[in-house]
Order: sequence, then structure tokens, then C-alpha cells
Amino acid sequence: MRLELHNIGPIENINITLNKINVLIGPQSSGKSTIAKILSFCLWMEKDTVRNQSIDQINNEYIQEHLIAFYKLGSYFSEGSSIVFEGEVLEFSYESKSKVKVKTKEEFSNRKMGKVAYIPAERNVVSLSNIETLKMPGNYVSAFIFDWLTIHKKYSSISPVQFPSLHVEYYYDETKGDTLKLANEKEINLDVASSGLQAVVPLYTFVRYVTHWIYEHIEDQSFEDKDKVMGTFTDSLISDLKKSKDFRKINEETYKQFLSEILGNVLAHGGDHGLISKFKDLLDKITRPHYTSLIIEEPELNLFPETQVDLLYSILSSINAGRDKLLITTHSPYILYALNNVLMANKVKDEMDAESFNRLACSKVSLDSSAVSVWQVEDGHIIGRSGDNSTIQDEKGMVRKNFFDDSMKHIMSDFNNMVMYLDD
Repeated sequence: MRLELHNIGPIENINITLNKINVLIGPQSSGKSTIAKILSFCLWMEKDTVRNQSIDQINNEYIQEHLIAFYKLGSYFSEGSSIVFEGEVLEFSYESKSKVKVKTKEEFSNRKMGKVAYIPAERNVVSLSNIETLKMPGNYVSAFIFDWLTIHKKYSSISPVQFPSLHVEYYYDETKGDTLKLANEKEINLDVASSGLQAVVPLYTFVRYVTHWIYEHIEDQSFEDKDKVMGTFTDSLISDLKKSKDFRKINEETYKQFLSEILGNVLAHGGDHGLISKFKDLLDKITRPHYTSLIIEEPELNLFPETQVDLLYSILSSINAGRDKLLITTHSPYILYALNNVLMANKVKDEMDAESFNRLACSKVSLDSSAVSVWQVEDGHIIGRSGDNSTIQDEKGMVRKNFFDDSMKHIMSDFNNMVMYLDD
């Protein structure tokens, strides 16, 4: 999966091939969130293409609505801006605020739909009282709130979300609302909890939902979903019919309605098992997620360093490394320390005795360094060990000591200049 961006907000020029798991680190306003938002849009566009089985809907108006307005990037684009994206489903480019090119990849018809989940830095807004009654413009923050209003009701006192390192449980109660059960068994509402809990509870609850709940439960497809599949299926039947030597020109809309009625009767009363099987396969492919693409902004928000580490371990433990994709933006070196520990653990597991290994806080996270890329965003570019558009990892996939030293040197420089004057 490749993403190329030019002259978009703080981004001047990047061209990177993304991995299964990606971490973007860098100072404020360096472009991390811009990359995350554009990638989220591109992945959602692929999902929308699979769901519609078409790219006809993708045009300049589509980009304006679903990317530029939705992610509030209007002031980021100019005449020199461009996006190039090569994913598993689409090849897409967008230039000069209006030029859109898109085509599907080979085997497009066999692709399955994924879940795209964007968890913004503004996530603690869900702790506001009566959030469901507030009127908000349609953008990524309001979309997150809308999703939360559905997700949080999935977790009751019988099946809460557990935060072992914080000794806290979260659940939704019809009477009490969003509720936290503390280590001393006391219960408090989320809207009076600490800022750290208000940030981490919606984040991790969302993570658990998109990496576990949606795969462990089968929700009823909506009438809209089934109607969409019916339309897509009859379109494919008409397309196949047109290839027949015996095909005669007909009114496609009339024939499509006729086919829909026949198919509806077959599904309702049985009959052509091959037709039913094809329809069910299409229904499964485009109405339920088969993998999750998870984008998280700044998981460290308002959290103590040790909690940041525990949270990253929990996130990495939740995702299915063979199925899911993850991108994290961060300012925190502690997130990188924790990630490095996970990568190191994978390399030394067979060398350590089991008892010593199991005492490691990261022992339950299994992650191969070949699946992980760590990118440093600085001054509108990706700057790595091998120059622009490379990662900051070494040949073994590790983030080495010198990078962490660089991130702390401005603090330690002052300390070292003063320490000689300190009395023994």
C-alpha cells in the first residue's frame, strides 16, 4: 500500500510504502494527522468501492465531501496539491483540487469489505453530558461520536470493557449512563472521571469493538444493505446476460425489476441453490467486515508514561496481526519504547527461559518486526535512517538508542550544563 502526498498543509513531499502496522512520530504540526486523515479516507474509499461494487461515484464532488470537508482540510489544499494512493482495491490520484483518476485493481470483484475506524485526538468529547443531543456539523469528530453512541451500548455491567492496568471496568447503564467501576468497587460516571480516563476509555472501548465485538457477533443486515446487494447482484446478472450470443436489447430497468422479483421469490421460498449461494456470498462479502483498518491519533493523550506503555501493549494485543492494519500518530517516546520492547521480545523469546520471558510486561504481545514501520515526520517530509521516505529502524527492524537520545537531548543538555554547579 503506497501513499504519495505533495503540498498538502504542512506536508511538502512524501512517498512511502505502508506496512501492516505503522507509527508516525514527530513534533506538533509536522503533518502526522494530515497523513492519517488522508490514509483513512483512501481506505474508506476502498471500502465504499467494494460495498457499491463500483467506482462511478468517485469524482471531484465525492472528494470534496468525504475528504476535504469531512476531515476539515479545506485550507490545506492548493493548486499544487496532489495525492497518489495504491491500495489493495484501487489506484487513485487527485491533483490540483479537481483532477480525479481512479481504477480498480485486478481481482476487484473478489475483494471483501473491511472496517475502517478513525479514532481522533478529540475523542474525550464523548464524555460530555447529553452528547447525543448536541448539533454538530458532519465531520470526522461527529462521525466518531455517532459511532460511539452505538458502540458503548454493546458493553453492559455483565460484559464490561476491562482495563487491567488501571484496575477499572467500563460499561453502559441505561439509567446511570457511561459508568466506571474503580478498584475499590465504587462507581462513577465517565463525565466526572480524570482527563486520562476520559481519553483512554472511549479509545480502548472502540478498539475492542472493531477488533473483537464485530467478529464475535453477527448483527442483522439492514434493509438498505440487502437492497444494495440485490441491486448489485441483478446488475451482475444483466452484465452476464449481455455477454450471451442470444441477448437482445431490452429495457434494463424493467428487466432489473423483473430479476429482483424472481430473486426475491427464490430467496424467500427456496429453489435455485446455486443462485442462493452466489447471493449469500455477495451479501457476506459486502455487508460485513472481514478485516479492520484502525487509525489512532495520539494514544498517549493525558496519560502517565507507564499507562501509555500498558495501553500500547493492550492495543497490540487486541488487533489480529494476520487480519488487521494499524496506524498510530504520536508525540511520545514512551510509545516507541513500548513498541521496541515488543519487537525485541519477538526476537529473544526462544533465547530466554519461559519463566523469565513470561515476567515481561510485553510477553503476551506477538509482533514480528517485518510487519512494523516507524516513520519520523519532520518539516513536511519523512526523514529516516536512510534519508527521505525511509523508516527510523535499523536492518533488524528496531528503533535504536540514538533516536531516543536525540528526542531527549534538549532536556539533558540543560541538565548537564547545570549539574557541575550542584553541591554534593
